[in-house]
Amino acid sequence: MEVCDPGSIHLASTSAPSIDQGQLAVWRMAEILNSRDSQSPTPCLFDGVSHSAPIKALAWDPLASGLLVTGGSTRNDSVIRLYDVNSLSGETMSFNGVVQSSHSDVIHSIKCNSVITSLNFRKTRLPVKGNDSFGAHELVSTHGDPDCEMKLWQLNKYRPRGESLCINGKKVEYWFTKVKDFNCHQS
Repeated sequence: MEVCDPGSIHLASTSAPSIDQGQLAVWRMAEILNSRDSQSPTPCLFDGVSHSAPIKALAWDPLASGLLVTGGSTRNDSVIRLYDVNSLSGETMSFNGVVQSSHSDVIHSIKCNSVITSLNFRKTRLPVKGNDSFGAHELVSTHGDPDCEMKLWQLNKYRPRGESLCINGKKVEYWFTKVKDFNCHQS
């Protein structure tokens, strides 16, 4: 699966070397377009360890450049993961002999009860009280067995007022809040 972000800056691609692993690679479009036939571009992000199953769902936030979500394709990996390719961690791992970013670039994740079959962001910003330039971003996730449901999430952005928000010792800037479950399908 391949998806270009709304600004055509990045291309995200997934692969599955086995049923027990999913891989995510993100390339800068400028490097792809400027690469020569003999020289393959190097991904700016490669995550081959976070997903324990093939990645079934992939979506870019159209309202926040560089925010990408992925979804696992089995009950063991029914996790929505959020990446910010604009602020990669710098921790590294090897990809085809080249040092790349690692799973530490997952900036937030949500464990769901069911397989994730698709992810889609709302295309327009919701009005928010006050002077919040980030606004409210919404994500819809659809799920397979066993619940066969849709979920509506709101993507929140932490606004620091002195101290950083930390969860389990990790600085958190974005997180999801579940707004509603839609349980109207049997399969």
